[in-house]
Amino acid sequence: LPGRPTQTGEFVMTIRRYAGRTGWWIAPDTDPDGKAKRLAGLIAIYVAIVGLSLPATALSAASPAGTAWRLTATSAGTAWGLAPASSMGTYPRLDAYCAARVQQYPERVAANATANTTIPPAGTDFHWGPWVNQTPEMAYNFSKVDGNFSGTTDEILEWAACKWGMDQNIAKAEAMAESSWYQSTVGDNGDSYGILQVRAAPDGSSASANNGWGGYPWTQKSTALDADAQMAYLRAVYDGQSYMGNGGNGSPALKGDIWNAVSTWQSGSDTGPDSYTQEIQGYLASQAWRRSYPLHSAMPAGVIP
Repeated sequence: LPGRPTQTGEFVMTIRRYAGRTGWWIAPDTDPDGKAKRLAGLIAIYVAIVGLSLPATALSAASPAGTAWRLTATSAGTAWGLAPASSMGTYPRLDAYCAARVQQYPERVAANATANTTIPPAGTDFHWGPWVNQTPEMAYNFSKVDGNFSGTTDEILEWAACKWGMDQNIAKAEAMAESSWYQSTVGDNGDSYGILQVRAAPDGSSASANNGWGGYPWTQKSTALDADAQMAYLRAVYDGQSYMGNGGNGSPALKGDIWNAVSTWQSGSDTGPDSYTQEIQGYLASQAWRRSYPLHSAMPAGVIP
């Protein structure tokens, strides 16, 4: 569709495909001969292409009513804000819905490439451990984790954050603290795996026992599965749907406190802001992942949610 004329020229709607996904944005008309004006005559073809490329659910899905999530331009680029605390079933969003809205980034860590393109087959048993069953809501969230996305590390973290209504920049700051952006990271004496360090088992157990959060070996093999699981966890705690955030075990109810949710990932209890969250807040404030690896190329503004 032709864009709204401006003092500096015309803007037109363009469609670009990347890694099997379609993105829409506003771009300036750099054609002095006015050839871009004829784009309107081709829009039916473009719409048909999009319709064939994405599931109908992804094209028609809208942001859930009452949430604050939008794609909004910020000084740091396009960002997803944290969606309000929700009831069970509000999240996750459709995999395809978020895949169609993720920004395009080059890969910052080439070593992640294999895991970034590894998507678990549909119906895979991820061997989620007993920790996911602390509440029905937590178990529900993990039942929706599938890692059904392929892209660069940035794109995967944004996709998982979108799926669970989290802020993607917090996810990226967590990745700096947990793994320095390397999906191959193994922590906690061989018990935790991946970009966001999902713990398969507690100390003294084999990871293959999957008697913690579980998910092994897929949390090691697939970046998207690892990020999907950790964002599902944060969503449950933020919604007050875990023993850490819902007042259980004699702890205060801290529903709607994102930094409490983040702190529990490291501590296992609702200690609130601590040195771990302060580290992540520091990465968030400095956008450390941008400095540590080559900056992504400038993205066009006006991405359509």
